[in-house]
Amino acid sequence: MPNATRLLILEDDTLDAELAVAALRHGGVAVDWRCVATRQGYESALSEAKWDMVLSDYSLPDYTGLQALAALRARDPLLPFVLISGTLGDERAIDCLKAGATDYVLKDNLPRLVPVVRRALSEHQERMALAAMQRALQQNEERYRAIVEDQSDLICRLSPEGKVTFVNTALSRFLGKPGSDLIGTRLLDFVAPEDQSVAAGAQSRIECTAPLVTCEYRVLDAQGYARWHQWAMHGLFNDEGQLSEIQAVGRDVTELVEALRAREESEARFGRAVRGSTDGLWDWDLTRGRIYYSPRFRALLGWEPEPREEHPPLFRDALHPEDCERVRQAFARNIAGGEPFHQEFRLRHGEEGYRWFLGRGDTERGSAGKALNFSGSITDVSERRRFEESLRLAHQRLQRLSRRAMEVLEGERRYLARELHDEVGQVLTAVKINLESVARQIPAPALQQRLTDSVRITSAALDQVRQLSLDLRPAQLDDLGLISALRAHLERQAALGQFVPHFRGLELRARLKPEIETACFRVTQEALTNVLRHARAHNVWLDLSCEDSLLNLSVRDDGVGFEVQSGANGAVAGESLGLLSMEERVGLVGGKLHVHSAPGQGTTVRALIPLNGARS
Repeated sequence: MPNATRLLILEDDTLDAELAVAALRHGGVAVDWRCVATRQGYESALSEAKWDMVLSDYSLPDYTGLQALAALRARDPLLPFVLISGTLGDERAIDCLKAGATDYVLKDNLPRLVPVVRRALSEHQERMALAAMQRALQQNEERYRAIVEDQSDLICRLSPEGKVTFVNTALSRFLGKPGSDLIGTRLLDFVAPEDQSVAAGAQSRIECTAPLVTCEYRVLDAQGYARWHQWAMHGLFNDEGQLSEIQAVGRDVTELVEALRAREESEARFGRAVRGSTDGLWDWDLTRGRIYYSPRFRALLGWEPEPREEHPPLFRDALHPEDCERVRQAFARNIAGGEPFHQEFRLRHGEEGYRWFLGRGDTERGSAGKALNFSGSITDVSERRRFEESLRLAHQRLQRLSRRAMEVLEGERRYLARELHDEVGQVLTAVKINLESVARQIPAPALQQRLTDSVRITSAALDQVRQLSLDLRPAQLDDLGLISALRAHLERQAALGQFVPHFRGLELRARLKPEIETACFRVTQEALTNVLRHARAHNVWLDLSCEDSLLNLSVRDDGVGFEVQSGANGAVAGESLGLLSMEERVGLVGGKLHVHSAPGQGTTVRALIPLNGARS
């Protein structure tokens, strides 16, 4: 039977099994079933075929429902298992549910079997889908980690204090220690003693306005030998401009450093260019109008070895057209007495295209202040520029992945909310109506009380399902828009927290993009949750306005307040993810989050989100 539910029934009375199947089919559930009556037959059936659900009697001649449940859970921890029994007391029912049973149905109430089976199958599908998504996310994380681990460069992450929080295999192998032993140590502990001040100085130069610092120093390898490394350290800063992490990538450049030293010794004649790098030197005699290029300079650009002196312009016509004006203005400022020349630009290398160089130079002046020589050097920084570009692209990919994860999460929330409201809510409503109808028809006082309790329990469950549906994804957000959803959520939370709500919302002439509306609602939801948990507030103000093309969302309370810095430190340490979650959501839509609070002065959470291009 196509699309039929594969049903395994453990029942020693065939007639009872047929009645259960008939009830399911009468309720519109197509089943392909098999009935077994013994323990051996049941365990053989579990091994021989794939089932969608198990229905089991509680009491069998040589077997019990709990034993059957344990046998199933040993094979499949998620497959629905429903008990059908003629007499199953409350204590036994609770024991079965604690042991992992999905639900139970009494044989004298078989019509209840249909909604129980439908709900169990629906929940099973949702759990399987969630498990598949979690496996996919874990595989992606393992793939990205494998990419880092396979790099030959030495990669690590450091705390703002310089302690190691992550190392890849290459760095662990170089230092001769397992990665777990390196976590918590200081990278400076492995730097050669005479270079520790250089390494410490490089870390201290990382600033919010200049987050990337490169430096070279010697590091002791596993055998204790000092090897020269070139390190690129990139600082990551939070919204308050505080350093939160340092990402460092190092490369063994011992051979390169030794070659540079040898060249410095052999090219001592270039004393006037001592202030520049020895990678490639030029010396422009401004009086004679002649420019000397060192052999290394010519090699870097793929020029012929001779002649070594040429007429201006500097760099011939090798400058990239987009860099010409900027570089020549920097030349002119230095020659005129301005700041030293320090520029990055592109120069053409023969037929290979353009490479990036760092140019540094300065002007030598006579006694009257007249510019005599303009000397300097160029350093090939193409590799560093490629590394910076790869970091930028990796950051963009990470942002896209975070945004996609948020979209998937909101999609799952929307789906679960609708399923809870449309399916489970309707089933509970129907059960409540039926119970109330039966209560009116049965005069027995004892049964009346039981039915009344059942109606109350069903009503409570229905309220919980509705509240859960609203928490997951309120329908107003999709159907009526952000203003209605915020107002409704504030009123619900006010009823729970016994505070006075104050709402002021600008009526938007057009709907915002879904990601903007979702971010605003989730920030409000998290802020109000914190009010309920911690603030002990009497009043809460929720404002939504537009100022200078910025959407301004503000949640303010008159509660006990807290130390913002302590809360931020706790969020970074993983003690509370609320602040980090709000910051990430606002950041993904291009906005910024500000939190203002102090003990006894309440709390204000404010999100500023740009509206340019944000409307539907």
